[in-house]
Amino acid sequence: MGERFFVPLIRKRDYNTMTKETSTQSSTATTRYDKKVAIVGAGSMGRSIAICLAMHHIPTVIQARSLDRQKRAIPLLEQSLAECGELFGWSDAERQELLSRIKVTVDNADIVSANLVIEASSGSLEEHKELYRDLDAVLSEGTIIASITSSISITELGNATQRPSLVAGMHFFNPVPLIDLVEIVSSQHTSQETLEQIQALCDAMGKETVYVEDTPGYIVNRMLIPMINEAITELAQGIGSIEDIDRAMRIGASHPMGPLELADWIGLDTCLEILEGLFAEFMDSKYRPHPLLRRKVRAGQLGRKVGVGFYRYTLEEEES
Repeated sequence: MGERFFVPLIRKRDYNTMTKETSTQSSTATTRYDKKVAIVGAGSMGRSIAICLAMHHIPTVIQARSLDRQKRAIPLLEQSLAECGELFGWSDAERQELLSRIKVTVDNADIVSANLVIEASSGSLEEHKELYRDLDAVLSEGTIIASITSSISITELGNATQRPSLVAGMHFFNPVPLIDLVEIVSSQHTSQETLEQIQALCDAMGKETVYVEDTPGYIVNRMLIPMINEAITELAQGIGSIEDIDRAMRIGASHPMGPLELADWIGLDTCLEILEGLFAEFMDSKYRPHPLLRRKVRAGQLGRKVGVGFYRYTLEEEES
């Protein structure tokens, strides 16, 4: 099954809890943003961020990392807009208007003049360092690079460049058009001016922000992902079924969705990556990934984006 945008999988209960009414013409943003934004990485998060930017009248370039990814990204972006439009009630003309504000490219010339680049690629620390060295050589001298990672050190990414004061974290939550929070992450070198520029973009996107230091997991994931890991432990120990564990947290803790359902939403590979980063940094057993999570990832059962995780997602379920 191909990669899916997460929005159509939100049940009405979740949608009403997570978002206010949104359209292509109005937003909660109080400021306009007239600088150029580029996104490096054409995966689900990159596309989700681009759609949110387009909704707030901010033209955006998505740079795919290969021609093959560019070819795949364009229909996936159109699909994501169509699915998002079902929730927001967009007309075909409104979807086309949003699409016109997003360009998908592989050409460095399309991002060289960006004022702010949002790095939304996947890969290891070493792969990220190589990417940052490449970006540093290509981008204009004053361009800010903001990473969406919550598992790789922003300080190390900045150290791979000649512009560490212009490197920061901008941690979005998926689906970006629906979840208002952005964690703004300062490295050991990030300048105040860089943080102010990122804040200005967040304001223009209608986002609420919190400021965090460069530490694995930041605020939200450092609490959230261990909770998911504990739910996986309870499942493995037979304490409760998948459905009952999730139902207990929805009702008993007033969570909009249960932890295992949320793990599927986030992606089990992403959950594992965050836990491994937390465990490597703190060497605390509470962050040790449960073997069941590792087995699910090895089996390719990564969650909603592939159609199976703790739950199995059929076409009928996705359309309901």
